[in-house]
Amino acid sequence: MAGGSLYDYIQDDNTPLKYQDTFDYMDQILSAMVYLSEQQIVHRDLAARNCLLEAWVRLRPQPRISDRRGRNQHNPHRRDASGRTAWELPATTKDRHT
Repeated sequence: MAGGSLYDYIQDDNTPLKYQDTFDYMDQILSAMVYLSEQQIVHRDLAARNCLLEAWVRLRPQPRISDRRGRNQHNPHRRDASGRTAWELPATTKDRHT
């Protein structure tokens, strides 16, 4: 499946996902996330739909950087208007009083 997402590949009944391939994909995704972390970049939208497959069925990470000002550093303790840090899920602060 050239150019498709990992999500589409997983959902396709005509291409069964092999056990070893699952671990290979997880290893590649983890390596990409470690690299982004080392660059102090928070992806904020890691999902199978955002992992693209090349023609030979290897993952090609497509990070989506949320910093619109072009800075490559991220303060993990910075909070938005709702009181969440960039990496927190909205559900985790549902009952938080700020």
